[in-house]
Amino acid sequence: MVHKHQIDNNPEEILVQNQYNELSQLKNKKLGGTNIAQPLQSIDYNYNIRGWLTKINDPSSLNGKLFGYEMKYNNPANPDVTPGRFTGIITEIDWNNASENVMKRYNYTYDGLNRLKDAVYSEPNATTPFNNNYNEYLTYDLNGNIKTLKRNAFPVTGTTATQVDDLVYDYTGNRLTKVTENALNDTGYEGGNNAISYDLNGNMKDMLDKGIQSIAYNYLNLSDKLTIQQPNPFGAMTEGYISYLYRADGTKLRKNYFIPGGRGYVAISRVTEYLDGFQYSYREGASSCLTCRTETSFEAQAYKNSLIDFPVQEPQWNLDFVATAEGYYSFMENRYIYQYKDHLGNARVNFAKDSAGALQIIDTNNYYPFGLSHTGGNGLNISNSGSFNSYKYNGKELQETGMFDYGWRQYMPDLGRWNGMDQLSEAYTSTSPFAYVANNPVSMRDPDGRWMDANGHIDTSGNANPFRDMAQSRLLMNEFLGRNPGEGGGGGYLAFGQTQAYADLMTAFFNGGTGGLTNKNGTLMWWTNYDDPDPNVKGIGMLSMLKLSSYSDIPEIRQSYYNFNPYKPDNTPEWYGFGGRANWGLQQQLRV
Repeated sequence: MVHKHQIDNNPEEILVQNQYNELSQLKNKKLGGTNIAQPLQSIDYNYNIRGWLTKINDPSSLNGKLFGYEMKYNNPANPDVTPGRFTGIITEIDWNNASENVMKRYNYTYDGLNRLKDAVYSEPNATTPFNNNYNEYLTYDLNGNIKTLKRNAFPVTGTTATQVDDLVYDYTGNRLTKVTENALNDTGYEGGNNAISYDLNGNMKDMLDKGIQSIAYNYLNLSDKLTIQQPNPFGAMTEGYISYLYRADGTKLRKNYFIPGGRGYVAISRVTEYLDGFQYSYREGASSCLTCRTETSFEAQAYKNSLIDFPVQEPQWNLDFVATAEGYYSFMENRYIYQYKDHLGNARVNFAKDSAGALQIIDTNNYYPFGLSHTGGNGLNISNSGSFNSYKYNGKELQETGMFDYGWRQYMPDLGRWNGMDQLSEAYTSTSPFAYVANNPVSMRDPDGRWMDANGHIDTSGNANPFRDMAQSRLLMNEFLGRNPGEGGGGGYLAFGQTQAYADLMTAFFNGGTGGLTNKNGTLMWWTNYDDPDPNVKGIGMLSMLKLSSYSDIPEIRQSYYNFNPYKPDNTPEWYGFGGRANWGLQQQLRV
């Protein structure tokens, strides 16, 4: 398959030539150029016998290619660090880019719920492979909220990795109320140990540690206006704001960024408009600092372009770029920008042809597991405000606050959390509504800040999947936790099919027996379970008791977002499940 593209009267560009294998998997991709026989890059994709992606080029031998990436599941090179797994969970990743030409590796370990515990960084070809430069270590509470996070970075001085973060998270329920920084330097998370407040909808109202004084939201719970503090050229803090404009359906149309001027420096005013893939900008005043809280801030090292500076251009509107299938076309530079992305859609290498027609690397990115960029290296991790370079982790736009805008929520990669609750969180109760991808960012991604599945897709149709039996209903919950692949599901209702087991159970109950049932305040409760029957747990192991079918004459049992909804339109009983109970059993409750 060949995809061509043309802007105005420019020569026709061959964006991509795709080749597929016998299973319709992408086998090879040739990017760029105006001659079909001379692409800018040829990218190879390899898969294992299960159809899982294993390689993008070969990181151990680039051979003129700009990026290589390898994922390992059951066969890590360091099994003493990470045991292999056969569940589809990634245990080891190798990568390399041509600008650094250093083989890099992460080994990942998980807890019993497939939540990331440790990410151990190494450089396999170095004299001392395990330099610990970019390690991360996490612990969680019972709700799936991060309790502690320790993070290393490239040595500030010497050759020993610097611990830049030793964070302790405080919560009220699932709401993060304070982050305590115990690291002995100020180059990590901004710190400040300031309290965090929330509105009644669970949206973060401020984040003083990041210089965010206040956040207002619209009726869709989308960020409407943020009051921020950022440093001026003389080191003093200046208060400005970021405001957003949306369509009624939540599509972002405009962003305004403003920092007032003062003695010795001018104001900054930048407007960005998002029009169906075309990005326009209006700039007045100086250049800006992207995510600068302080000069020594870790986010500043990872992301900043430059401090607020003196005027660099006249006020004007510009058509900056438009997204293409393989990157962007820059109207300012009059050239196509191509991207290497990993399996999560993270921008790894941006490249293009220079004025002489030679291949040029514009931007490279290395990430911690939860999306924060590595510091150090070759210094090419560029994040120009309003540029295609600011589209990085998961392909999302990095904001001036250091958060990534996913559409429906904004994500904090340094904390591994969202700024607000998932609007679809009542469709799953197995993890915190503020947790990012069930704390498994190596294998999963979130497409727009709402409930996701293992493939990063969501179901917004309002129709539930046709659960045929308990085995399939378990897949829905467990694929979210990374246990099994499967389909996501939204709201809707399901019919409750007849089974002999159910009939016998009801007969026993109404004749004075229990059969593993409990009647609590008019609620009939029993257990089913994911694992094999356990005689020590009451009533579990009845995997075939419930037969849920899309077609039945029996009164339906609705899958409710509101537990027992007193305003339902009829008197039918309701059904819902809680995850995370009794070896991942589902506690079914029936209104009688």
